[in-house]
Amino acid sequence: MQNHLSPKNSEDIRFVRMPEVMRITGLGRSTIYKMIREGNLPPLTKLSSRASGMSYPQLLCWVQSHATVR
Repeated sequence: MQNHLSPKNSEDIRFVRMPEVMRITGLGRSTIYKMIREGNLPPLTKLSSRASGMSYPQLLCWVQSHATVR
């Protein structure tokens, strides 16, 4: 059986859990959940019955769009 996912496709489906989202954004847990509810951050995806994650590529796009040049 062949794995049809190339490394690029694997990157496209990577998810990060809340501690990593907090580290990447520099935001606290409550702020992240509030921003998700308001539609200001990418939504969480249910990965299992007890785990959720955020799409890594979508999160990086959000970070890049909110980066400030000083």
